[in-house]
Amino acid sequence: MIGIALLILISSLGSYVQGSRRAGVEQNSMLQSERLAREIRQAKKITRITETGTYPLYLKIKFLALNDKEVSYLYDAESKNLARKETGVPDRMIARIFQTHDDVAFAGFDRDGNTTTVPADVKSIRISLKVTDDKNENTSAVRTMISLRN
Repeated sequence: MIGIALLILISSLGSYVQGSRRAGVEQNSMLQSERLAREIRQAKKITRITETGTYPLYLKIKFLALNDKEVSYLYDAESKNLARKETGVPDRMIARIFQTHDDVAFAGFDRDGNTTTVPADVKSIRISLKVTDDKNENTSAVRTMISLRN
């Protein structure tokens, strides 16, 4: 009888831990996409939307922030981290330590809804973000469209 109760308790704890990790990955991906969207929405000017660079470091997007500093988001394909680079400020990793970005993409759209890589024509940006935990057990993908204010 005690053995059956222990078996149920242990399997319940395993399910709880797995569910908790899944919820953490989903919450983290949502928070990251909201932070990116908020910052890009307030950008004064998009200066680059084209992915450039060579393996492992890729520049994803570059823009002029409200404080007139240039901000870039770079993706490191080896470590699977997204880094925020701002003029005069040390680089900051966007991902929490136990989670990695499997895929990060920014796509620019013009006034008519067509994709564009010309910074002056960009009126809205689609952010696609895929985050995975360190055990490759849980993945969360978020895609959001933002309209630029400036």
